[in-house]
Amino acid sequence: MEPLSAVASVANVADAVVKLSSAISQFRQDYKLADEELDIARNHALLLKEEIAALESRSSWNYTPPRKSTKGLSDFDPAAETSPLGIDESSFARAMSTARGLLSDIESAFPLRSEPHTWRSKVRWAIKDKKVLARLKERLQSAESTLQGIISMEQL
Repeated sequence: MEPLSAVASVANVADAVVKLSSAISQFRQDYKLADEELDIARNHALLLKEEIAALESRSSWNYTPPRKSTKGLSDFDPAAETSPLGIDESSFARAMSTARGLLSDIESAFPLRSEPHTWRSKVRWAIKDKKVLARLKERLQSAESTLQGIISMEQL
């Protein structure tokens, strides 16, 4: 074996050891924080679920289909397509559909149970679920702010 190859091999092994050490350290940290982070993720999902339920129970649409005028054209009545919340029905439906879809994605991506976390759930969080939530977090924050905005409009 040539001296240059031996040095390159040692450097590659050292690099692999450093990367493995870093990965193990990150895993240990994620595992330690799993209880707290799982509770935070669960609370975000429950908040979203509560906001969806609150808006579903409060929304009573006053939608009436457009009437035909004497010329055969539809009369457009913008008040007929707005909710008591002051937004149009299609925007509200889109926001609710997006929120429901996100909640479904979160619930199918990882379990959000209230019982104490087992070592298995902590390992799963550290390896997989934390990354999944990180990808969904921006959508979650957007959906929460949209629904909270709708709720605050209703309270005005």
